[in-house]
Amino acid sequence: MNNNNNNMENNQAPKIEGTYKKKSLNGLLIKSLIALLVILAIAIGLFGRSGNIGKGKTVDTYKDEISMDNIEIIRISLTEADLEIKEIDSDKARFEIKGESKNTFDFNTDNRSFTIEEIQGSFFSVFSFGNSSAAKVTVYVPRSYGKDYEIKRASGDFEFESLRGENISIEQASGDTEGGNINAVKLRIDSLSGKTELDNTEANEIKINLASGDMSLDRISAEMTKIDMASGDVGIREITGNVDITQTSGSSTIEYAQLPEKISIHTTSGEAQVKLPEDSIIDLAFDKTSGKLNNSIETSEGARCKVDVEMTSGTVTLH
Repeated sequence: MNNNNNNMENNQAPKIEGTYKKKSLNGLLIKSLIALLVILAIAIGLFGRSGNIGKGKTVDTYKDEISMDNIEIIRISLTEADLEIKEIDSDKARFEIKGESKNTFDFNTDNRSFTIEEIQGSFFSVFSFGNSSAAKVTVYVPRSYGKDYEIKRASGDFEFESLRGENISIEQASGDTEGGNINAVKLRIDSLSGKTELDNTEANEIKINLASGDMSLDRISAEMTKIDMASGDVGIREITGNVDITQTSGSSTIEYAQLPEKISIHTTSGEAQVKLPEDSIIDLAFDKTSGKLNNSIETSEGARCKVDVEMTSGTVTLH
């Protein structure tokens, strides 16, 4: 009898062992979960935030706040939505999306950049008539930011009251751009179509590429403004600094507030007008294949302001 009891006791697993294993397993799971949370927290700190708004459904209103610590460039890429940028007295940026849209809006803050991107909702929406998006993206940027901007738009309008940064790039396939008080080291504007109106722009270097559309720039101050236009109309008033314009077609008018050191005009066709301050004296170099040059400005070899004109055709007027 004693032998049987001994055998039963030997065959029975001690309860304490099972309890120990259970506690050990729970502890391991808890430790693993804590480690995972720590890794996620570190990843968010290193690689920033990301999100997805809309997911192909109608966007009503979305708001979020973004830390600008270590952010060196703001990238905004929109296909249809309107855009507005506002400067605010804060150390954090905010953005909101309002209106109806079938598109998706992604955002992230990794690689030292703050990015907002609008993604086409469906293949068929590319062929829809009219604007399938009535959404508007508003980005509130701290006044102290002063770094880079990269703004790309397929359509929709863009407005701002002030835009300050080191390198500012604005690309638009269509839509209108209206704003003022730009302060940058380098400003680049690429426009396929649409209308652009800017007032009070200051930069070391300005580059403008215009395929078509209208561009009106008032009160421009830059060491060098370089314009390359295939067509369309460009009007610049109260400009200071040197200008280099290459014009395939279209019409351009440049009115100077102060006499620059150098003006270069290269025309294939179209009409170019340059208005200089009264009593200006220029050193004019002129080379043409065809076309017409009208000049009412006094010329003198060795004058401080050098004007180079190269014409294949068209009309250039200096007055």
